[in-house]
Amino acid sequence: MPSRRYARLPAALLVGVLGLALTGACAPSGGSDSVRIGARAGLRAHGTAVTGAPVGPPPAASDTWHRAWHAEDVLPDPLAATTTCRFSARLTAAGSTLRLTFGSPGPGVGYRILAGSVARPVAPHSLEVDATTSVPLHFAGSPDVTVAARAEVVSDPLAMPVMAGTDVLVTVTASAGDGYHKVGLVEPGACSDAEVPAAATAPARAFPAPGRVRWLRSVLVDGPAVRSVVALGDSLTEGPVSPDFGYERWSDQLVAPGVAVVNAGVGGGALSGPGVMGTMRGVDREQQLLQGLHVNEPGALRPRIAQPHIDDLVLLLGTNDLGLGRSAEDVLDSMATIVTEASMSGTQLWFCTLLPRGETSGSALERKRLAVNDALLSGRFSLYGVKIIDTAAAVADPTAPNRLTPDYDIGDHLHIDAEGARRVGIAVRSALNAPKVS
Repeated sequence: MPSRRYARLPAALLVGVLGLALTGACAPSGGSDSVRIGARAGLRAHGTAVTGAPVGPPPAASDTWHRAWHAEDVLPDPLAATTTCRFSARLTAAGSTLRLTFGSPGPGVGYRILAGSVARPVAPHSLEVDATTSVPLHFAGSPDVTVAARAEVVSDPLAMPVMAGTDVLVTVTASAGDGYHKVGLVEPGACSDAEVPAAATAPARAFPAPGRVRWLRSVLVDGPAVRSVVALGDSLTEGPVSPDFGYERWSDQLVAPGVAVVNAGVGGGALSGPGVMGTMRGVDREQQLLQGLHVNEPGALRPRIAQPHIDDLVLLLGTNDLGLGRSAEDVLDSMATIVTEASMSGTQLWFCTLLPRGETSGSALERKRLAVNDALLSGRFSLYGVKIIDTAAAVADPTAPNRLTPDYDIGDHLHIDAEGARRVGIAVRSALNAPKVS
């Protein structure tokens, strides 16, 4: 029997999960709760999960718009002046048309996009654009748009055929205001300290300072059906960071033909409360991924922009909660909240065990980590369709499971290196590939 704590899960969840796997600018129609992207019904509110299927296209997917890239821009960083930045995004889905979403996920004053463009680079990892491929962004036909606090906007569709693995460069000039950005510099990016003239085709030297992604949240691709996977976590998911941008994150191990994988890792992120650097709770980030931010409109309804369906959400998050003094039950209760929120989305949830932290066996932190992992492995959420992946076992030292295997440890006994990330990715990929057990 489940813990009494889960008696408060909604009846719809109790009914649904027993038989089913768990989980541009657009003008909102009057009184609508969401906004469709594109003329076709490309973004669905509910979908059929593909739990246990090989990592490949879902069998009956009708969606056409998919997240091909995503950044969790959640670290507050107000900008005092107009700034131009250029970011590289490696896409994981193919298609003929792109749309870009920009947001301001937290409180503040918002900002205004003054100009934006998309182009191909002259070479992988390069911030030099191929000027012949540059296409300007528009929002309801306008080159500029205001992004309000806690809101997002979606660009008009732009024709740009891409394949999975294609790199695109996004150049944006934005006003002073909110500048939420990613914690880690995991893909090429750079900024100026002022507005760059003719920024769309400006040389890379016009952007002298390395820049973490800000403003830009997602690149959506209109293309063939894919299985959509989101990796939600902290620095163990966001990284490791390599100087040559080698795409060595565990989520990169999941990319395959017919599979669109996006990384929603936040360095220092936590699940049940603010992260190490004050970033928003993981439960709130999960809600934004499933439901989106509000559209950029005043008024009481503040409808949300409909989001591309997520087939699989893989959660490796909670270790920072323990380090910040929160309890194992705080982490597990937040996981229960995610179960509740994802229950009607058709999204299959995968919860990963927390990796070793190098704490002394029997210490308070180690006891809390083991309490979370024991609850997951003993089936605390099995009634609700959640699948568990023992990622801790994939990287633990066999002779001292409270520690990382030395070959996977960057040296701080908490973070995994590229080989450790590969081992975690293999464990996740194997779970997603496992045949369905009837």
